[in-house]
Amino acid sequence: MTDVPALTASDIAAIQRERLERRERDRLINADAPRVASVRDMRLPRQDGVPCRLYKPAHCDDLPLLVYLHGGGWSFGSLDSHDRFLRQLSVCGRVEILSVGYRLAPEHAYPSARNDVIRIVKGLYEGAILDHADGRPLFLGGDSAGAHIALSAAMRLSRKVLNGLVLFYGAYRPDFTTDSYRANGCGAFGLTTERMRSYWSAYLHAASQAEREEVNLLACDANELPQVYIGAAECDPLLSDSLDLAASLERCGVGHQLQVAKGESHGYLRRLATWAAVHEHLSPVADFIERRSLDLSSSLE
Repeated sequence: MTDVPALTASDIAAIQRERLERRERDRLINADAPRVASVRDMRLPRQDGVPCRLYKPAHCDDLPLLVYLHGGGWSFGSLDSHDRFLRQLSVCGRVEILSVGYRLAPEHAYPSARNDVIRIVKGLYEGAILDHADGRPLFLGGDSAGAHIALSAAMRLSRKVLNGLVLFYGAYRPDFTTDSYRANGCGAFGLTTERMRSYWSAYLHAASQAEREEVNLLACDANELPQVYIGAAECDPLLSDSLDLAASLERCGVGHQLQVAKGESHGYLRRLATWAAVHEHLSPVADFIERRSLDLSSSLE
């Protein structure tokens, strides 16, 4: 595993300034967010817990639930940063979505975010949160850094808890020597290798050596994972992470679906501007969720 650089006080101050700068960009990208049946902000698992936002695409109580973790290099992103995309996914996928505003690095380094997610997912499964223990399918997903958190949490949850994972262009290991980093990490496609180094540095700055090893999820045991949808972008420094995750799942005999978006770069799902583009890129996700939900229904009959 490639070492990550140390984090300095000036690095932390720069991250905090950039968070403020990103708020305006987030506001602009979400300006034309579609309507859904209801949106509700809350804190989970208790009133003093993690900020969350629940999206319901329709007024019915039998839809599957996707717990979603935003991207942003473990240091950025919020409930607002992915608002438009999650509304699009909720409508297209006919799925309720619980967006989780997990604690951010470097103030809350690894494994704080993962632990936030595990507590919420366990609470949902046990019926202690949102009265979810009613047999409805439960999925966990995220993009970029959020995909890493989702996969890391799933590896520590019982297989029976989740019906599937939905992962978009994830960062699954701090290895900057892969084919896709060499091909796509120079800056021509947005995200750079050096930027990813800084993200990992913020996330791992307080981690022990053992914890630094366990964040390489491609070296962890994947045998007990539920089925996985893997979305990737062709022009992404992280493409190799998704391809190698698919190969690892294949070796373990874990069902999975890999979809590589041709000509797209990292983070492209937040930039889908038309419903035609939404359906093109998110219909395979909707199909995956529907199939897994039907499989659960059949097993309960």
